[in-house]
Amino acid sequence: MEINSRDYREAKKKVKRKKGFRSHFSVYLSVSVFLILLNVFTGGGEFWAIFPILSWGLGVFIHYTNVHGFPGLKKLDKEWERDEIKRELRNSYRERQLQPRKLLAGNESPDFEAKEDTTTKPDHQPQELELEDLDELLDLIEEKEKLGGRK
Repeated sequence: MEINSRDYREAKKKVKRKKGFRSHFSVYLSVSVFLILLNVFTGGGEFWAIFPILSWGLGVFIHYTNVHGFPGLKKLDKEWERDEIKRELRNSYRERQLQPRKLLAGNESPDFEAKEDTTTKPDHQPQELELEDLDELLDLIEEKEKLGGRK
């Protein structure tokens, strides 16, 4: 697997954002506990600490969604897009028994028409498309698109 400097910078940026969120969340928890203790030991009749805790908690939740995405949903970024392309290629391969190696060898263009694999016997299951194959395929397609865009 080849790692280029752009990938490294993006990964480092994501780690820095995650670290920032963890720091923010730790401070939030510490201050919340302090406010609750202060509220309890000062003998206030109302539980006033809930207001700053909930208000700040909303900010922490927004910070979380910016870093990790909304709980239960994936962020719609380039990584999500690449994962979706992989999923669609894998589904297409399963449905039509594509041979992605032809594309990797340069025998077909990225905008190829899906053709059934006539070399497999009816009782023979097609080989599962590996993630490494999909990564190679997507890298090749992206590279061809970049070169095509420069002309």
